Amino acid sequence: MDTSILGNALDRGVGYLGPRREDVFGLEVVTGRGELLRTGFRRLGEDSPLAHAHPYGLGPMLDGLFFQGNYGIVTSACLKLLPRPARSVAVSLALRDVSKLGEFLDGLALLKRLGVMSGVTHVGNQARTRASMMSGISEYLRISCGVAERDLAAEADRALATVAPYEWTSLGGVAGSAAQVKAAIAEVRRVLGGIAKLTVVDDAKLAAGFRLLNPLRNLWPWARANAAAISAIRPLQGLADGRPTDAAITNLLWRYGQPQLPARELDASGCGLIFINPALPMAGGAVVKVVDAMKAVAAGFGHELYVTLNIETTTSLVAVANLLFDRGDAAAVANARACARALWEYLRSCGLEVYRARADMMEDVVDPQDSFWRTAWALKSVFDPDNLIAPGRYNLARAPDA
Repeated sequence: MDTSILGNALDRGVGYLGPRREDVFGLEVVTGRGELLRTGFRRLGEDSPLAHAHPYGLGPMLDGLFFQGNYGIVTSACLKLLPRPARSVAVSLALRDVSKLGEFLDGLALLKRLGVMSGVTHVGNQARTRASMMSGISEYLRISCGVAERDLAAEADRALATVAPYEWTSLGGVAGSAAQVKAAIAEVRRVLGGIAKLTVVDDAKLAAGFRLLNPLRNLWPWARANAAAISAIRPLQGLADGRPTDAAITNLLWRYGQPQLPARELDASGCGLIFINPALPMAGGAVVKVVDAMKAVAAGFGHELYVTLNIETTTSLVAVANLLFDRGDAAAVANARACARALWEYLRSCGLEVYRARADMMEDVVDPQDSFWRTAWALKSVFDPDNLIAPGRYNLARAPDA
């Protein structure tokens, strides 16, 4: 499951602090013609003081053609680096009343537009929270508390219900000077404190909490539940600070009974995973309507939908929704694929679209009657006239009139 930052950016993936597309410029590309193309001011040569500093260059910006494009192979790129802030904290908000989800999303959007939340804010439903934390909670209860296997699932459920009883919870980051962070937290509390429970954590707070609660784990159920939660949260809270983790994959392997496998071997496990990732307008009420309808579609196929709403820009958000199923069960695989298609068809009926497409979706997503995709194909004759590079990926597989 290892991937590259550049590969993720070229498919317009989202990093911990925002869309990675915005951090990449100055591409070096081998086109389908076998020509070497450098975009922006990298065309001036690597010794130019502008080559690795100015993101736009002069004239048409060709960079965008190689993001979700199949015109060439990107062999290198410039990546913007950010200074480490003096202070950074993770900010979690648990929505008390599910009926206020639209208001909650609008408040988070406001905080993003004001620049209060410095990174991407992830808003996950209870199913996602459970999928993200149960492995860590269970391992703590088994190893540190000696809970027997027969009692482990029920004990873990009780612990999760104690520490995360709400249907929707967000996790984001605030960074800057100590004064900036303090002011930002105050603004978050002002905007959303009336409808959500605010928790601010960093490494020091988590470590202190664990030192206090861990010795009480066998004396006080509340202490045990919270120590287990801290054990599970530790790798996840670093996401708000831009620190990567394989915890999400580890949780999936645990769920499918193969916790011994390393994260990079998810494809060797029995865990089936399909994503449907729509782009959505930054309007809380509209998002709630779409999410509720998607959950209903999934339920019709017997699936629970695992949803995270990512507030990554000031004008729109994206949803990361996935289906889990047993890859060893042919009927379950067929059902999951049918469910995924039904979800996509629902999105298209609303005038929406996914912001990243799976390989098995390309034939449906790419419409030969659409002038946009016909133009995308026409550009193949410029960069890759023999259609050698990733035929059909974010493009027509063949000439539209062939």
